[in-house]
Amino acid sequence: MVSSSYAVSLGYVGRTASDEAILKVANYVTKLYFESEDERSRTISGEIIRAVAKYATDRFASLAAAFLPLVFVAHNDEAPDVKTLFRETWDDNTGGNRAASLYFQEIITLASEHLGSKRWVIKHGAAVAVAEAMDAVAKSRGDSGMTEAEASAAWPALKLALAEKSWDGKERVLAGLSTLVTHASNFLTTRSDVTNDIAKVSFSDGKSWVCIVTNAVRKQIALREAGRRNAKYRPDAVKTLGDVAASPSVRDMYDDTIKLLGSIIDDMADKATDLVDDHAESERL
Repeated sequence: MVSSSYAVSLGYVGRTASDEAILKVANYVTKLYFESEDERSRTISGEIIRAVAKYATDRFASLAAAFLPLVFVAHNDEAPDVKTLFRETWDDNTGGNRAASLYFQEIITLASEHLGSKRWVIKHGAAVAVAEAMDAVAKSRGDSGMTEAEASAAWPALKLALAEKSWDGKERVLAGLSTLVTHASNFLTTRSDVTNDIAKVSFSDGKSWVCIVTNAVRKQIALREAGRRNAKYRPDAVKTLGDVAASPSVRDMYDDTIKLLGSIIDDMADKATDLVDDHAESERL
């Protein structure tokens, strides 16, 4: 309650504060969110931004570029209360997907800076933000899709975000790969190095799945993710594998995709057999 009251007071003061002072506040809340160790500090960061946006609306709007990238990244926070606070601020002060498109480069840059965080909550939120920003831009562009500049900016961050082993919620990051192959065809047709890397992500393994690569390294990103053993994550990974394999920008994946899917089916069948055997054994006992 005390921190909320201070945040409201700061919001009112923001009405007459200089641009320099407002920017110092933006720097402070950004540092507070990313560098503090506890959820409460991230909440206070959100409360301050919310107060400035609500009580010094014109000042917030004029310096939105200093606040909104953080708001977008933080509205993917894993803590429900923190996530809700930032999401409400985003919804109340932006036009949704168009705002994400406007601040896309800043969002990607900010998220990229924290993909290597030692704290999972920050790392995961940044990873999801990359994919969410890509999805928002693709939706705002409609049939025209992502521009080459946007795709070029997003790909290194997405590639890094996908490098982590599966975790609860990573399927939202994986969706960024589908966005790339379905909405950035112009970018992919001119960047064979990226299509090679996409194949790397799609086809290999988190733990003990053997990566099956025959004639091109480019078959691995979609295949790697589809081969992960996390049962909750695997359906999304296999769906993304299908999106990648269907893309005209990523070729020659048929044989390896069939082999991997065969391995997954065999694994599922073995588990089903084990369950039947265990049940039969328990019945005998």
